[in-house]
Amino acid sequence: MKKSNFATGLFFLALSIFAYVQARSMMGKLDSDALGPGFWPKLLSAAMMILSVVLILQSLFSRQPAAGAPFDVKSEGFRRVVKISGLMVLFGAVIYAAGIYVGMVVMLPLCMFLHGERNKRILLGLTAAIIVFIYLTFGLGLKVPLPKGLLGSYLG
Repeated sequence: MKKSNFATGLFFLALSIFAYVQARSMMGKLDSDALGPGFWPKLLSAAMMILSVVLILQSLFSRQPAAGAPFDVKSEGFRRVVKISGLMVLFGAVIYAAGIYVGMVVMLPLCMFLHGERNKRILLGLTAAIIVFIYLTFGLGLKVPLPKGLLGSYLG
């Protein structure tokens, strides 16, 4: 388990460094904005960096074997994690290509389905409610520019 903790720590350390570097390029539209759009991503990636280093150090210097059940790749829980991770990659690709709203139409019902929801009314109704809420809150109310995707940028 120490090896997997070490590998996990290295992976998330690299991911947090990448996220921090990307967040540094986020510039606000106003020079008077003290925090800017990159503040929260930088804060979260710095926290992830610290926790990754703690996990790495803990795996290097801990004398006790890690407690808990051994890591089982064939378990239902692991399969669900892999499916949700794949769904998140798909979500990112759909957002990049077609925009946030199309991505949510794909991701939300699939995610609920993978977690066991089978009622079609709930799947469709909750998806529609979340999309309307995000549109009204962020699109109209706060005027946050949401990703349009490549398709949206070509259409106007």
